[in-house]
Amino acid sequence: MGESTEKKKNQGKFGHMTSPEDRANLISTMTFWWATRLTWFAYRNNLTLDDLWHPAEIDQSKNVRDKITEAWDFEIKNNPRPHYARAMMRAFGVYFAKGAAGIFIYAGAQMAAPEILRLMILWVAETRYGVPGTDPKLGYLYAMALFLISMVLLVYFFPIFIVLVLEIY
Repeated sequence: MGESTEKKKNQGKFGHMTSPEDRANLISTMTFWWATRLTWFAYRNNLTLDDLWHPAEIDQSKNVRDKITEAWDFEIKNNPRPHYARAMMRAFGVYFAKGAAGIFIYAGAQMAAPEILRLMILWVAETRYGVPGTDPKLGYLYAMALFLISMVLLVYFFPIFIVLVLEIY
């Protein structure tokens, strides 16, 4: 009887488990579906540190430390006057480039969204008043474009929200 009670008590505990974010696919990552089980558990129970799983592999400080150490060692060996900025670009340049590309895509999406919305409103008005030559499928195209723009914005803001959450706690 004691073993059954202990098993029931520990049911739903996530501590000392690897993060499901490590094995989540793109859709699960974008929609946070990988965190659903923990969210429902937290809704029903008070969370403690024992309830939480280990951080995702990419979020662990040992990985950042290893990248910086490797880049700095390379900089010391190959340059008579090593620069920390070069080492940081060697270690994280790809992430900086992705961030810059994300900013440009985000800015483009921000500028395109009102224009597409204007076209969609115009299409609705033309369809409603029976303007000849209005393509009925054009509304679906505008709706899909707005959906894709919102997904681009979600992909852009997802890492920013993660950083903000980590800064708060």
